[in-house]
Amino acid sequence: MKPAGYALALLLALFIVGVPNAIRLHWATLGPHWAGAAAFFVPDSRAEANHIITRDVDVTVNSQCSGADNIQIFSMLFATVFLMNWKRMQGWKSILLYLLALAALAVVNLARIVAIAVRGTETHYGLSSVVTLALIVFIVWKVKWLRPSVAG
Repeated sequence: MKPAGYALALLLALFIVGVPNAIRLHWATLGPHWAGAAAFFVPDSRAEANHIITRDVDVTVNSQCSGADNIQIFSMLFATVFLMNWKRMQGWKSILLYLLALAALAVVNLARIVAIAVRGTETHYGLSSVVTLALIVFIVWKVKWLRPSVAG
């Protein structure tokens, strides 16, 4: 296996097992950062500990809002694609693609929290899971260097 293949396997293992559990275990420290980041985008709000406080609502950002479950699910799906396309995914492009997809999940998760604080109600059940699935579908079907080559 190539060095990039080892690096990707290590990242996948880390984000399947380590990172989601670390997020849950250290939420008392991470929660205020998530709330502060979300409050930055919510008009007339402030963050106090893991709360986003506006005139109308007090939104508690708990560990379930972290997106750890979606990181874990996406990483498991990406690991499946990695195992199925073993030879093609042993490059640095795969690592960059994986990290960009994780960043996209974090942005969508932050946007979901902001939308909850702005609207004052939770209406996005399953949105992050749908985005996770959409990302993996995009990766499998639209990334040209992952598709099988057609012999001419």
